[in-house]
Amino acid sequence: MQGKKIISFIRLPKEYDPYDLSRNSLELSIPSCSECEIIYPTYEFSFWKHYLAVFPRQDLIDEIEEIDLDLPTELELIASDELYDGTPFEGLPNICVINRKRWAGSALFKLWESSKKL
Repeated sequence: MQGKKIISFIRLPKEYDPYDLSRNSLELSIPSCSECEIIYPTYEFSFWKHYLAVFPRQDLIDEIEEIDLDLPTELELIASDELYDGTPFEGLPNICVINRKRWAGSALFKLWESSKKL
């Protein structure tokens, strides 16, 4: 396994400022798994025109190991948060699970700008 963190850059539409994201409300979840727990970042902060969040990779591995998957497969995640004014948003990143024992080193974690809802 390579690394112990999942580093993600969240890019908001131009009319929103990443400095307006509320702190400590970002969540990462697996919508296809009702028993899976929500994963919270170890730290997060605004970075230029992006919002950077770092999630513990092992937490995501532990949740994926509980799911009965036919490998290789693509798994959709949901990253959700809200702005200080209460406006919610979510992004839908996908990861490719290739091999249960080595998936983290081989995962293709697409950037969160793929589809956001505001």
